[in-house]
Amino acid sequence: KKMENWENFKSTRENIGLVVPIRHDLGTRDYVTNFNDRKGFPTSLTTELVGIGELEEIMGEGERLISVLYTYRSVATAMVTKDDEQKEEQNRTKFEILAPLVEQMRTLIRYKDKAVQVFVSHMQSLIQMEGRGESGSLSKITHMIRLFDILAVMDCLKNIKSSIVNDCAAYRRIYSQVYPNSGQNDDTNTLIMFMANQNAIIGHLKQETHSLNGYDIVFQHMINQSAEVLDAGLVLTPREKYTNLRAILFGIYVMDGDANGLNVFKNKKFKLERFMKHIKRYPVLPVFGDMFIDCAVVLSRCTHWEASMAELWLPLTEKEAIRACYLYSVKQHMYLIRLHHDTFVSEFFCKMSQIKALSAEEQQNLTLEYLREISVLIWGGLLYITEWTCQLIEQSAWFYKNPASPSGTATQTPG
Repeated sequence: KKMENWENFKSTRENIGLVVPIRHDLGTRDYVTNFNDRKGFPTSLTTELVGIGELEEIMGEGERLISVLYTYRSVATAMVTKDDEQKEEQNRTKFEILAPLVEQMRTLIRYKDKAVQVFVSHMQSLIQMEGRGESGSLSKITHMIRLFDILAVMDCLKNIKSSIVNDCAAYRRIYSQVYPNSGQNDDTNTLIMFMANQNAIIGHLKQETHSLNGYDIVFQHMINQSAEVLDAGLVLTPREKYTNLRAILFGIYVMDGDANGLNVFKNKKFKLERFMKHIKRYPVLPVFGDMFIDCAVVLSRCTHWEASMAELWLPLTEKEAIRACYLYSVKQHMYLIRLHHDTFVSEFFCKMSQIKALSAEEQQNLTLEYLREISVLIWGGLLYITEWTCQLIEQSAWFYKNPASPSGTATQTPG
């Protein structure tokens, strides 16, 4: 009877829309609930929860568009007109094929405008809080970092995908042939300019944020928090690690002003050393899939970047270059990986054997200290998995950046 009542209760809640599905997979956003219970439990944080829910919603759409960009393949090169007599019909077929792809790129532009607007509005609210002597919560800063990273990754993928420009140009030609007298104001030229312009997304974000007085304060909070998370080892998944590393790199680029603006490299409000060590340790960063970003390229785009600074930020000396190759190589870490693996498996097996040997009554009366030991052991195992996964991802990014020479030997310098 109780089970029947419970099933009726669940079906009733689903019918009135109170059940919110929660995704638990580590590969996507964590705890995607959009804080839908905020109206039922009004608190002083209700306004901030509304903002965090908005950030989570915009991030979900951004992740979908990143997948679209990464998996995009050109179709224009495969389109050939074989028979002039059927040219009109073939052009119409080509148009039907290209139109949905071009519409996805229009969606990308609309998303860019919306995401930048949301980011700037939340940055403005944080600046106002700073003016009142308050500070944003750790959760809101974290969501700002994630949205910032999504825009950075999207920009990197857009810069690489030159095939999109070719498809848009083919669409423009075919559109004029299919509808020669339509008089419709097609925005394909704007789309082509957007896709061909390097750093259009991050550049737009930089332009909009620099219109706010005190934008540098928020970016300082963001990159300082990223550095603190990395320094303390508070990352459970590879994605969290690279999100914070990319936030530091692109945060420095966006913070740097024009010729008469803020010089981020001479800003005494925060210590650059804590950021230098991370960029120097990871001169090549994974972006998405097999895509990577060279930190030297991003830093060179800064207005106040000088060639003399490179030795402070990048591994340029022979000793530093060899060390970088060593740190990116899985082979050099195999001894420690095996040692940690064998040690953890032994400890985990012993602990599980001890628990299984306990009676049901003893298992219910385990002390808090014993449970803490089990939690620490499991947490350590998860961190090992993250560390080993990161080693593989980083080695792949390194060799994508430094492929093997024709003789079969890998490049030994980072760039």
